Amino acid sequence: MNKKASVIIPTYHSWQDLQLCLDLLAAQTTPASDFEIIVANNAVSDDVPDDFRLPPNARVIQEPKPGSYAARNAGIRAAGTNLLFFADAD
Repeated sequence: MNKKASVIIPTYHSWQDLQLCLDLLAAQTTPASDFEIIVANNAVSDDVPDDFRLPPNARVIQEPKPGSYAARNAGIRAAGTNLLFFADAD
């Protein structure tokens, strides 16, 4: 099934807050098969922690250009849908 929407979340050294955000998105009543989650990591030297739980409909991309707008724009480019939602990790 094709995704209907993309949720884009820029992050910068905020894995703990991001984990809570992703857990809440995973608990939505909308089926995970209907939307993708794109996490745009704006701190490329900050790898995803080993114990980080990424929902099956989520992926992490890297954006080396500083700033949340650069991270959001990278998420837009990576999105597989035209319906975009934006969230902050916190």
